[in-house]
Amino acid sequence: MLSSVTIQNFAIIDSLHLDFKSGLTIFTGETGAGKSIIIDALSQVIGKMGDESLIQTGHDEAIVTAAFTIPDSQRLPALQDLMGETSILTITKRLLRNKPSITTANGRPVTLKKLRVAMHSVLNIIGQHDTLQLFDSIYQLQLVDTYGGPD
Repeated sequence: MLSSVTIQNFAIIDSLHLDFKSGLTIFTGETGAGKSIIIDALSQVIGKMGDESLIQTGHDEAIVTAAFTIPDSQRLPALQDLMGETSILTITKRLLRNKPSITTANGRPVTLKKLRVAMHSVLNIIGQHDTLQLFDSIYQLQLVDTYGGPD
């Protein structure tokens, strides 16, 4: 479960911290209020490629940190590699101006590819055309692993 997200200097967001409770969370608001920017920021912590255009004007970095609480029963091997023995997974993405971005999982550097594979079972951001992920072989395998159980 997504427990919290902190966003700094990302697009039009100066600073934002959100804590989530169990259940459904819905973002509503007028056009241009920033709903999609929050989703774009969350996309960064599940392995989406970012670039410096997302860094707020006048700043040299944007930071997105998300904390997830994940019970043992829901940890696939790729996720276990990122988490270790703790039940909390904290992912931080630092987008830097004129430098490569830095992504960490529980304080250790992680590649975007490894992050994408591990986070497929944790957070799904579904948009208008995202039914196309049904054609993704990694996604299909994770569905089988998730619903088929560890055996």
